[in-house]
Amino acid sequence: MRNDPRRRKPKVKVARISVADVLVPFMAFCLSALIVLFAFSQVRAAEKKNQDGSVIEDLKFVPGQGEKNDIRAAKTEQLITHTEELAISQVKKLLKKHRGTYLEPELWFRLAELYMRRAKSAMFFEVNRESDKIVSLMPKALKKKSSKDLVQKAISIYAKLQSRFPRFANMDMVIFNQALASQQISWNKKAEALYWKLITKFKASALVPDAHLAIGEINFKRQNFKFALEHFEAIKKYPNSRVYPYGVYKAAWSQYNLQNAIGGLKELEEVVRYGVFVSENNIDARLDLRKEALADMAVFFEEVLPASAGHDYFVKQAGSLDPEPYVLKLATLYSRHSKYGDEKVLLEDFKDKRKSSAELPEVFERLVSNGEAQKDRPEAVDQLKQFHALCAVDSRWTKAQQKAAPVKVTGKQIVSADEESRTCQERLNKTALRYAQKWLRLWKKNPNYTVFADSLEQAFQIYLERNLESEEATKARFVYAEHLFSRKRYRQASEQYEIVSNYTKDKTISHDSHYAAVLALEKSIPGKWEEKDEKRFRALVGKYKKSHPKGKYLLDVEFKMALIAYEKENYAFSAPIFKDLGARFAKQDKGEKSQDLYMDILNIQKNFTELKVYAQALGQVKGADPKRLAKLKQVYRQSYFLEIQDQQEKGRLAEAVEGYQKFALENRDSKLAPQAYWNSVEIQFKIGRAIEGAESAVKYTKLFSKGEQVQAALERATEVFELAGLLDKASETVVKLADRKPKEKSLLMTLAADYADLSGSKVKAKSMYKDILKSGAAKDKAYAAWKLYSGEYASNAAEKENFLKSAIATKVQPYASMAQLVVVERVFESKNLPEAFKEASTLVSMGKEADTHARAKARFIQARILEEEFRKQSVKSQLDRVSMVLALKTEKLEKAQQAFQAVTRYGDAELAVEALRRLAGCYKHYAEALKTMPVPDGLEAQDAQVFRQELDRLTFPMEDKSVETLAEALEQAKSLKLYTGQAQQIQAEINRLNFQPVDPPIELGFPTDVLFPQVKRVEVGGL
Repeated sequence: MRNDPRRRKPKVKVARISVADVLVPFMAFCLSALIVLFAFSQVRAAEKKNQDGSVIEDLKFVPGQGEKNDIRAAKTEQLITHTEELAISQVKKLLKKHRGTYLEPELWFRLAELYMRRAKSAMFFEVNRESDKIVSLMPKALKKKSSKDLVQKAISIYAKLQSRFPRFANMDMVIFNQALASQQISWNKKAEALYWKLITKFKASALVPDAHLAIGEINFKRQNFKFALEHFEAIKKYPNSRVYPYGVYKAAWSQYNLQNAIGGLKELEEVVRYGVFVSENNIDARLDLRKEALADMAVFFEEVLPASAGHDYFVKQAGSLDPEPYVLKLATLYSRHSKYGDEKVLLEDFKDKRKSSAELPEVFERLVSNGEAQKDRPEAVDQLKQFHALCAVDSRWTKAQQKAAPVKVTGKQIVSADEESRTCQERLNKTALRYAQKWLRLWKKNPNYTVFADSLEQAFQIYLERNLESEEATKARFVYAEHLFSRKRYRQASEQYEIVSNYTKDKTISHDSHYAAVLALEKSIPGKWEEKDEKRFRALVGKYKKSHPKGKYLLDVEFKMALIAYEKENYAFSAPIFKDLGARFAKQDKGEKSQDLYMDILNIQKNFTELKVYAQALGQVKGADPKRLAKLKQVYRQSYFLEIQDQQEKGRLAEAVEGYQKFALENRDSKLAPQAYWNSVEIQFKIGRAIEGAESAVKYTKLFSKGEQVQAALERATEVFELAGLLDKASETVVKLADRKPKEKSLLMTLAADYADLSGSKVKAKSMYKDILKSGAAKDKAYAAWKLYSGEYASNAAEKENFLKSAIATKVQPYASMAQLVVVERVFESKNLPEAFKEASTLVSMGKEADTHARAKARFIQARILEEEFRKQSVKSQLDRVSMVLALKTEKLEKAQQAFQAVTRYGDAELAVEALRRLAGCYKHYAEALKTMPVPDGLEAQDAQVFRQELDRLTFPMEDKSVETLAEALEQAKSLKLYTGQAQQIQAEINRLNFQPVDPPIELGFPTDVLFPQVKRVEVGGL
């Protein structure tokens, strides 16, 4: 392993456990003062048994009362300091009284200890100087003394004891305490010399292993690992010492940093062995370092031992502990260092030996990733298949999970054990889909490399087998079907398209999948149609027509369906279809072909009466080809004309329409003419010729302007033109209607302007909107002003600005708020943040009638501004301003947090998710600011370490909150079914925070190649 060219020189690593955990228990800041409070209360209770205990009760720590607990801690330190002052005064008096006696060295030793205790109290008040309440409780005796001065006094006394009383019975403790005090104020060289003095002169002292550990720690921090190792090894001579496991642990890391990973591994094994001893004998649990050692073993193991031994090694070392986290950590290290072969060996061993492990889904996911990393797609697919089998409801693994935990309780919800199978399946689905999409991209770039195509098909099959109804699954299935179609596997593609059409809720995909199912089936039939295929074809066309009655390819599929039946002489089925198509698509090629085929069927059936009527109707179509008209006229002349009334009574309504209109045009002076023409309009609507009916209705108003049905005709025509998308015509009819309904003229003219706008008649629409802006109703004026602004009707910037101001000036909602949002966004983009905040406040205060999105966006911009202020707030500070700086930073965070949380309450889905996402970023920024916060000047190294530890304690919950907020954003993005890419981006950020692989976001789109026939759209007068 040492000759592996991929092996990098290991960075210097520091073990998780420091000497401060063992040698400096008295070093604590504001929070640890609570522990002292308890100790002090016990001492006071013992000394004054005759008291009622009420004072001590007032000083006890109460969970959940942060500020009050700080005050209690300060009062405790105040009482302790007062007691110590009395004790120091008393000791000084005793020193004068007993100078030269055997008690003098004991009294000096006691005095040094009291100074060290006073240094701790001084340190407490120094750290809490930003709190006026705590400073007000600071004893006068400490106001002129620093903790360092008090430590130095203790050091001088320890030195005096050594020089004046060399035979003092507790001299080893004197030397050790002086060394510890020196180390506390960063006199490390002095401390090291004193520790060594203790080791050499007091070899029998119980403090010798502690001294070795201290020297080792000092040199470990200097990266003098060889010398540090000598002292850590020396501790092994004292197996009963409380620092024994720490010494062995640090020896392991010293070995590792000296490039001796195998030696370090042996040391960690000894730590584990000792941990077992501690556990079995109920010794102090803090001496059980097995979990720390096992976690570090993975780092050491990777460099020196084969992957094939990994699983059994950690099982053996873990003993009664769960070995799986450490095996998986080793696998992660292999993957991170591109040792994919080793990773596979380890994971396969895990899979074979731990068949009931709850971690098997993760193991299979890693094995799939491993196969892909080694570009072995067949292997990755094989692992996906095994993963698929694992997640089955009736698999041995699922049953094992049920047997192990038949019921799980999560919060207040009881979840059945088969949730394990569903969770496994969800993980499998994500994995299969991810690689199916990836291999699809690769295949499109390398179409000759069919292994990609084969692999992605199997991945899609695995993903889709147990996943039918979700929208994500239907989109994936559509992509899979497109892939099959591109490989000319038309029958399979048709089946997949049909499944998509059954489940998708996306209108576009629904249309395309319905049509593609028909087209793919057609392409799969090279010759004569079998009955079963024709039956399925009809069913698919029926589904397409029912689901999309105005579908783009409706003419093509219905024509093909009728043609198949016609070629098989099934005229009863094909004739009505051709007739219908001929009427609805009269001016299209296939529409005319449908007419011709229908007449051919009538001729074959000798149904001449119907043929005459049909030919008459076709012969009256304007703009038809002259040759075609001549042919139709010849057919018509061979028929007899039936009376219009008789045609209507017998239900031959199409002919009746023609007759009525002809009658009306030829007899305009008759009183019956208006009624006759209106009857034709009513019949047209009745038989489904809505557009023809609408056009006839308009024509009715021109021919008979004083007729009783003029207003009804205009209203009916407007409705049809709107539904048919003929908005220019709809606009014209509404203008005419407005002239007849003066009380509703403003509203109707607004509607007419909208139709003109939607149809693309911009000049006409602008003129109409400007007229409304001058003389319309208040609501319509506001709407017109907003349309003139937002519809890009302005000729220049000044005019556009006037439109915007007009919309705001109306104060009519929601248009005033929508216009105000433009102002807010403009000011915000110009970086004038104070003004932007002010303008946003104006919008937010417009009330509930204002546009919801506008209010949400304004509040979001305010949140962005507050976020910017929060991020700019520095945490760099002097010692006495740390609290103030952190308070400012926290205050700004709270303001930004309140603003972002307010955004989520407006009901705007995308902004709510984005607000949560940015709020998570604020938490993350706060945590990173604390992590990188410079140590205030004047703080000693030992104190700086504790200072940093306290910051770390504040950092961890903030990091957790960031991840939780991101998870909430992701959950909302999924529940709201957003397809803007937000969910993928948030998931990617969460993956990064959790050290999981992040793939680029995949958007399921449609192929660029044209797979469907293009049908030219022709404007017709009818349906």
